[in-house]
Amino acid sequence: MDAPRPPHARIATIEDCGLSNVIVQRYASAGITRLFEWQAAALALPGVLEGKQHLVYTASTSAGKTLVAELLLLRRLETHGQRAKALVVLPLRALVTQKAAELSKLLDKTGLTVAPYMTAVGELPMPRRLNVAVCTFEKAGMIVQSMSEAGRLGEIVAVVIDELHLLGEGQRGANLERTIARLLLHARRPASVSRASLASSPGAVASSATPLESTADDASEGGGSGRGGGLVCGDSTALTLGAAPERRGMQIIGMSATLPNLPDLQRWLAPPCAGVAPSIMLE
Repeated sequence: MDAPRPPHARIATIEDCGLSNVIVQRYASAGITRLFEWQAAALALPGVLEGKQHLVYTASTSAGKTLVAELLLLRRLETHGQRAKALVVLPLRALVTQKAAELSKLLDKTGLTVAPYMTAVGELPMPRRLNVAVCTFEKAGMIVQSMSEAGRLGEIVAVVIDELHLLGEGQRGANLERTIARLLLHARRPASVSRASLASSPGAVASSATPLESTADDASEGGGSGRGGGLVCGDSTALTLGAAPERRGMQIIGMSATLPNLPDLQRWLAPPCAGVAPSIMLE
């Protein structure tokens, strides 16, 4: 795969996002070249494309929510090299099967690999040759736990969570909350592993963020300084959740068609006790 490029200062197209030519061409072959206004605005929020900020956003059904998450996930994988990994967390097994097939087609012959994880399907911890695990809520928890126990949680550089509003629904929501909490704990620990462990493959491009190694039971020691931002664009809302880039190699991207408690999620994902300034939603 050819190397990713720096993103453009003004984002309006897929090409402006700084992805490799082969990925840009795959989207173009599917008829996707330009971004909707709200998509471009979300990606242009400070630190988002660079992986320095988490992103939580809402948009109506069929508004193109998934594309934003995909672009960020692919940007992170291409930036960190062939050993980097990402999770796409979905609520239903049928969606896992569908999304795994879509991503496999998109990434065919790019050097990036995809596998579904659900029920008894999926090797734990993730094989080193695997880049993207498309998984159910329950399987995501198992992946994160197994990668943590293996001392490899720092290989995960992006986590996409669809239907984030389900956090508040019963045992499944509690399981998802537990998984996100473990990821946040990992992300707030000081960097302890060289970035070279991820970007060791030929042609890998170094990132401004440093991958972390985590034992999930360690206590958080606080984060760096930073300030989030946000936007409201039509029926779409996006918030960045601040954190200093040198303390995190993992970006969390959460989305839903409805998130009435965005401010609560904002405080949870970037609490003041972690040394992170609250995000601001622009009305």
